[in-house]
Amino acid sequence: MAEFVDKAVEEIRGLCLPAAAMHLQELGIAINQQKEENVLLQQQITEMRKENSQIQQMMILCNKRLGALEEAVGSYGPKTKK
Repeated sequence: MAEFVDKAVEEIRGLCLPAAAMHLQELGIAINQQKEENVLLQQQITEMRKENSQIQQMMILCNKRLGALEEAVGSYGPKTKK
């Protein structure tokens, strides 16, 4: 009986180990692809943050210019007598 069990275990090992090795290899490939994609996405995030910062700086500059223009236009209005 023990001999039968040992033979069955070896047969199962012979069938399962190659399949497990193949799945492990596929998993390794998938992990590496995911890591590469993560690097690319992180680079895109960094670039978008830079662009966002530039846009915010441009908005601040535009608001300052708008304030200066409003002040200049306001100074051309009619002068009131005291």
